[in-house]
Amino acid sequence: MEMPQFFTIDETAKILRISKVTVNRKLSSGEIKAIRLGRRVLIPASYFVGLAAAAWPEPSDIRSDGKPPEANDGYGE
Repeated sequence: MEMPQFFTIDETAKILRISKVTVNRKLSSGEIKAIRLGRRVLIPASYFVGLAAAAWPEPSDIRSDGKPPEANDGYGE
């Protein structure tokens, strides 16, 4: 089954496990970008792809000790 290109506010709330009110707040603040078709508000699937990419770094971005590159061990500087 192919992934839809757009999601409704209700679908987005269910996917993110947050309330519809929170989704609307994020839309109002610009944290979530959407398109409006008449009275419908649709969130592009690319939002979720970007969210996942931000949550999981590329393997090359992880140091050999498993910490992100900018992690400071508390030693040195």
